[in-house]
Amino acid sequence: MHDDRELFELFSLETQVAGLSWLTVLKKQREYKKAFFDFDLDKTAMLNPSDAIRICKIYNVIKSVPKINAIIHNAKMFLHVKKEFGSIDNYFWSKTRYKQIKVAVTKKQDTPSLSPLSEAISKDLKRRGFKYVGAVTVYAFMCASGMVNQHEHRCYLNID
Repeated sequence: MHDDRELFELFSLETQVAGLSWLTVLKKQREYKKAFFDFDLDKTAMLNPSDAIRICKIYNVIKSVPKINAIIHNAKMFLHVKKEFGSIDNYFWSKTRYKQIKVAVTKKQDTPSLSPLSEAISKDLKRRGFKYVGAVTVYAFMCASGMVNQHEHRCYLNID
């Protein structure tokens, strides 16, 4: 995945998962898209904390004002990232030297939930002021965006 809007959407949805299942958040994806202007970064960054309260009342999203505020806050932080790196895509993919990381997984129970790189990115994002960006959340984002391929070796999605 290399489209900034799609990366922002995926990143934002991953921040909502903490303490929940991915399926719970995924079922609400359409409502998140409505609430955040189809994850338009500039429009989302213009929202404020009172908008977070309104979003929780009007839309069928996770009813956590801090989590909704995190999406708004992170949109503002991504604007700074875009100024520095040119795009959200460049920020994340530069961390992998623009190549997918392949993780050898032979059994599902051996699948990692974080990595030294996700810990480093998490630390950098926190330093930049991002919220809800722990190493596990960042690793899940890396896998979902295609930065990391950790499908079991026999999985049809594990293409070399």
